Amino acid sequence: MLAQRISSINSFSAICEAIGADVGDLAHAVGMDSRIGSRMLKPSVGFGGSCFKKDVLSLVYIAESLHLPEVAQYWRSVVSINEYQKDQITKRIILRLNNTLWGKTVAILGFAYKKDTGDTRESAAISVIRQLLEEQAQINVYDPKVSEESVYAALEGQRSSNHATSESIGGRVKVCSDAVTACANASAVVILTEWDEFRTDGLPSTVPRESLGLAGVDDEDIATGSISPVSSKDSGVDIMMQGEGTESQRALSGMADRVDWLSIAKVVRRPGLVFDGRNVVDPVRLARLGFRVECIGKPSITDTWQAA
Repeated sequence: MLAQRISSINSFSAICEAIGADVGDLAHAVGMDSRIGSRMLKPSVGFGGSCFKKDVLSLVYIAESLHLPEVAQYWRSVVSINEYQKDQITKRIILRLNNTLWGKTVAILGFAYKKDTGDTRESAAISVIRQLLEEQAQINVYDPKVSEESVYAALEGQRSSNHATSESIGGRVKVCSDAVTACANASAVVILTEWDEFRTDGLPSTVPRESLGLAGVDDEDIATGSISPVSSKDSGVDIMMQGEGTESQRALSGMADRVDWLSIAKVVRRPGLVFDGRNVVDPVRLARLGFRVECIGKPSITDTWQAA
């Protein structure tokens, strides 16, 4: 039943994306009905783990063995929607990168199937990365709890990580020790696990343009990615050096237990695409650092300097 709820809200997220609505508003309204409740109504790139898919497919098998094809098809659709979610985020990445990933790096933040574990079984990251590799992308992975060997083993489909290496999967997957390194020179950043450290609550809701070296720069230049929103060569400002150690610098750099999105903004390739497969970031706050943010079931956020 839990898998059913996840696939149900994910099906609504696809509709919301198609019409430009916010699935968060829909989930809130639906959750107010006491007969439904608000739990497990958060859209995502899909469920994982050792149980959900296996248990649902067991129901499919039971229904088919009892000659109940309609019932079997109903439960099979729960798994189908889950696979659809993973396929869709991959298609969006490819589309936003001009339909080619050749020679491009994609940073994957999160490899475990959920936060606070190193378990990779049926993780959405496995499917997404495999599809990106088929498109000839270079993949950088960061996960705070999943080991390098476990990443390679999961991508190979091995039960044991003893002999898994980067070379065994083509040499195009690199496991990094921190998020900033993983995002260096990345054409897209993809969040696939809802780790708390990826959240943006350490960032200010508004960032002064002057603090980002953007005084006198047109909004259109930021939106088109013609300059770096964080370090503008024209302005001669290096935000990582200016005011280092001050309260304002620490505020811009985020909380100690959060990913340093400001540093990531400096090292990613423009226009700074972020695909949030778990809806853990505040897209407006990231957009104010120059990122273009796409969340599950929400309108894209590309530029919010005027949305005070």
